Amino acid sequence: MELRHPALLHLISIALLGLATVWVDREQPLVRNSLVYARASRHVIAHAYNPAPVVADSRLSYDKPIGFAWLAAPLVKALGAHAGLVASSFAGTIAYLLAAWYFATSFRWIAVSCLRSFGVARRAEMSRVLEGRSTKATTSSRCRVESLRRS
Repeated sequence: MELRHPALLHLISIALLGLATVWVDREQPLVRNSLVYARASRHVIAHAYNPAPVVADSRLSYDKPIGFAWLAAPLVKALGAHAGLVASSFAGTIAYLLAAWYFATSFRWIAVSCLRSFGVARRAEMSRVLEGRSTKATTSSRCRVESLRRS
């Protein structure tokens, strides 16, 4: 069985590992910055999710940026301070992994379109070139030079 997106399998594996870590560490106490963000989230909730009064008063924001506390506030209200912050952090991590995966796969499509411009049309040949097992158009600079010569 051939995987169409092996990187996606790796991404899912990392996400599941992260979820397992969150589950195992779910009883760990909040410490230092987490306490500050928990309090800041509660202040954001107390001000009806309006961040302006919390940012304006350094005693409410603890002289910290409150972007995370503001984004975590709905989950803090629904799940409590500890679980809400953990869930928000985990959701942010998953969003980061998805963005990194999308960003990384976008380069593969650029490489494939560049290889097609050289006439490397078959999928197997493109795979060999992208993996470095073929000598056809192995560098992106060569691709740019050739495309400039054609125009």
